[in-house]
Amino acid sequence: MHKINARYFPSGGPTRIEEDNSAIIPLVDGEEYFNAVRMEIGRAQSPGDAIYMLGWRFEADFRFNKSSNDPSELGTVLASKAATGVDVRIIMPTKWQLLDWLQKETEKELRDRNNNDLNNLLNWFGPKGNILHTDLLRKKTIGRDSPLSSRILLDYSGELFGTHHQKMVLILRGGAAVGFVAGIDFLADRLDSRRHDEKLPRPYSTNQKDTIKYYWHDAGARVEGPVVKSLFYFFNARWSYCLTLSDRAFKFKDGQTIPSLNPRVEMTSPRGKAQSTPLSSTTPLKGVYLAANFPERDVKGSNPAFHEPHGMFARPSIHTTGELYKKAIGSARKYIYIEDQYFSAQSMEGVLLEAARRSVKIIAVIGGFSDDEGKSVDPRLSSPFLKSLGNDKVAVMQVKDTIVHSKLMIIDDEFVAIGSANFTDRSFIEAEDKGGGADSAMRDFLRDVKQAWSTDSELTVAAVDDRRNDLNVAMRLRILLWAEHLRVSAEDQVIWRQLSDLEVGLSIFNKSWGRPVSFDHGNSRLLHVEIV
Repeated sequence: MHKINARYFPSGGPTRIEEDNSAIIPLVDGEEYFNAVRMEIGRAQSPGDAIYMLGWRFEADFRFNKSSNDPSELGTVLASKAATGVDVRIIMPTKWQLLDWLQKETEKELRDRNNNDLNNLLNWFGPKGNILHTDLLRKKTIGRDSPLSSRILLDYSGELFGTHHQKMVLILRGGAAVGFVAGIDFLADRLDSRRHDEKLPRPYSTNQKDTIKYYWHDAGARVEGPVVKSLFYFFNARWSYCLTLSDRAFKFKDGQTIPSLNPRVEMTSPRGKAQSTPLSSTTPLKGVYLAANFPERDVKGSNPAFHEPHGMFARPSIHTTGELYKKAIGSARKYIYIEDQYFSAQSMEGVLLEAARRSVKIIAVIGGFSDDEGKSVDPRLSSPFLKSLGNDKVAVMQVKDTIVHSKLMIIDDEFVAIGSANFTDRSFIEAEDKGGGADSAMRDFLRDVKQAWSTDSELTVAAVDDRRNDLNVAMRLRILLWAEHLRVSAEDQVIWRQLSDLEVGLSIFNKSWGRPVSFDHGNSRLLHVEIV
């Protein structure tokens, strides 16, 4: 094994480290990501091809781009592919406990509680969330047929206050496979460009009556080579496990009925093996690794609060996202750069503390607008732990007017991780619910809950690249991200060279960390966050 792979990647787990045969191509923001996915979906055209998708949320009428030349919607595109014999399958989560609650109280009665977390749960998993869009996808017609009717599964397994949060697209065409791993969802407000130059509020692509009062920053990666086989492994495991779940029916207090969560299910196994996993023009990287997080417990039974051992895998636990982050942070020598919705993983405090003691610069970029609360974020962060590290060791920044939804980490221009795992314990380890999260809003309904878990399932792809040139994947991504937030062009060679030099580029986060950049960045959207 290459020494650099042994430094950054954990050993063990259900997937292997792929050396000198796989690659990732980072994709920044919705416009770039969705265009890449749309192009690959378009290449799946005949029986024997397949399109497999895992996601937290999908909108049936999602548009891949804003161009009037391509008005196709997600549901129409996938139904058309299925009608030609392409094996199309989607898995998205729901909360059966929330649906059970709606049998006792109406949605209006729940919303009248003015609980923001509860409203979010209803938006995500209630009758107008994944339930609605699953139904719309299943009913999408091509001619007289509904080719997706048995190919959209609602997965209600997992822990009480956790969710299935994995986001993946896997495409098999002509025996060759390519994958995408991301933090981004197929929702209209995610469709934003790297320029973020539309005047706020900006228009919805699917609903011209509504507007969006924030920019959306996100990331994903195209995955190539034998590492794609690990995506097949996890998708097959999820689909097969869903087939073991008992069906559920609901009659809501307001009269609406759901006769079955999964009325028709494709019982055949997904096409589990690709004949080849070719690279495009990309050079294979020293190492690529797919990490995952899965709950150890399940509430699939009749008691909405009873956890039993999760039976998806024959191994005791899979928490390689946390193992990956912990080992990578422990290997940092110069800097750790994290972009995320959150920066609250207590399980990472020990390795971050040790990194700070090694004089590693720790940078966290979070949103200036909250996805959960729908408003601007206070430019102060209460974190006794971060405050204890000292301002000379850590810099926390907000991106003004922007929801930062990317879940990525770059270390020392050698390591990059991109995926669905947030920088929270529920994405890294078997997490016990302490209250305060959106899912915990159900505690009002489940008053007998004494102890519950909140582990999310996740997928994150990581790569190492020790090339000392502009082709380095980690360095290129870092420069593109920093230029985007500074509102400058990475195509300008002066800007590129200064940001590539860490003795200069790091100064944008802390003036004492390097020589100042010479280029103007007066339009920067980066704002310093006070740690209190």
